Amino acid sequence: MIVGEIAIGLCVLLGSRWRKVTFIATAVLHLGIIATIGLWSFATVMICLVGMACMPTDSAKRILQMISGRLRRGALIAAPSTTDNDSLQRV
Repeated sequence: MIVGEIAIGLCVLLGSRWRKVTFIATAVLHLGIIATIGLWSFATVMICLVGMACMPTDSAKRILQMISGRLRRGALIAAPSTTDNDSLQRV
């Protein structure tokens, strides 16, 4: 199991073909964890994180730019108001 996890970590760094194999191996491994010991939240998070790591670089950059743009506009977090000290509002 530990060797499999290390192999997944190394395969993410390889080319796009290996990333696809890595994502499938991760899904199978962690679905097995769900089936055998019932750690569904851990397994789901790990599948999602490896899925994000296996995304093409261009897609990942676009998603990060979209999120950072929303953060700057205040769409994802509330910023303190400069006119009202007792509440938070969106910018």
